[in-house]
Amino acid sequence: MKKSWIKAILWSVPLFALTLLGGCEQAASALQDSSSSGGSVSYSGSSSISGTVTVSAADLAQVQSSIAAAQSFMADPITISSSPSDPRIASVLTTQSILDSGLAKLYELLPTGKTQDTGLTTTVTNGNYEFSNIKDGVTYVIEALKEGVDSSGNKKVLRQKAMARVEKNATSVTSNIDEKTKFILASVQEAALESITNHDIPADVVNIIVDAIVNVLTTKIQNGEIVIKSSVEDYEEDYEDFKEFSEAEKSVADTIAFVDDVKDAAKEGNLRAEINSNNIDQKKAEKIIRDAFGLSIKTANSSSNSSNSKDVSSSSDTYIPDFFIEQLANALVNKKTITFSEFSKAFHSAVSDDLQELKTNYWTLETLNQEFKSKAEAAITSIYNSYDQNTAITNIQNKQAAKAIFPKDNRITIPFTDT
Repeated sequence: MKKSWIKAILWSVPLFALTLLGGCEQAASALQDSSSSGGSVSYSGSSSISGTVTVSAADLAQVQSSIAAAQSFMADPITISSSPSDPRIASVLTTQSILDSGLAKLYELLPTGKTQDTGLTTTVTNGNYEFSNIKDGVTYVIEALKEGVDSSGNKKVLRQKAMARVEKNATSVTSNIDEKTKFILASVQEAALESITNHDIPADVVNIIVDAIVNVLTTKIQNGEIVIKSSVEDYEEDYEDFKEFSEAEKSVADTIAFVDDVKDAAKEGNLRAEINSNNIDQKKAEKIIRDAFGLSIKTANSSSNSSNSKDVSSSSDTYIPDFFIEQLANALVNKKTITFSEFSKAFHSAVSDDLQELKTNYWTLETLNQEFKSKAEAAITSIYNSYDQNTAITNIQNKQAAKAIFPKDNRITIPFTDT
């Protein structure tokens, strides 16, 4: 019987180390379409959300108090020289005006992708809004609205959205709203809903995803691949009710969400969300570990590399017995710590008796322990260097999983002080 899986484990230790020594919040302790009513849910707290609302001057001209006001604004629009939004977005905005008056409504973005009405409304005055005394640890959607008439007397509504993620214990959050922020929101919902609504995931992970989306959105607008249409719609009696994204807006979000940079950032965030979940089960944990190693499942009978073992996990010509995957997943589910010495003992015991000479003379527990330790240190150092020096992660196939398990903001000490 060939023993390719033994060699594979020896050379795949940096990958296994990701599971054994994960540094993210719970992994560290384990391993060292329409809005719904808030009902009885309370959104009272000590946090606040505030920001500015800027709109296209052409859009604002369509929601004036009278026909004369609309005609006057069209002839001489009141504009601003720059928008306080993200500079990347501001650079591709049309001529902007502040939203002089209107309403802002607050919703919770749920993990299902639905929005739940908080029942909170505030006014927009001279381009500014604020929600005070709200609950922290919630991902919100703010919708800014203004009704009025255009130069022909037709009743219209201007509607813009933005996301505000209020971290746990945050006292204040700024969320500026403009004609492009709805596409950031829609793209985030499409690409990384689980990460955005899971407040056990730190802000830096969310920022990675949002930054990737903003960069792609800006580039596509500059290249003419995305054309942003007016935020003005025909007036309806129930216009204050939350309105889901149109098919055209969803299409733009899909275009952004499936760009590689956004997919990679979202994958990292979603893996981090899964790893930190209190509801993770054995099956999901095994999938996370296989994904981290770039492995699929093959049965022993379908593989020429083994004739006596049970199922194996495979990547190219790498075959690893599933009992390793299962035990590591079990440790993740039950928040256990696996030491290098325990892993070495498991590996040593798994080597069949027909390789007794190797076990006795070469693969001793001490040798294995040092081998695993040195390879793990090298792999984790490569991950940290990718943060600090912007270098490539080496010897690890699934780099998003590596970053999810070893986040930038919660590091372990290298070199290891014990095993």
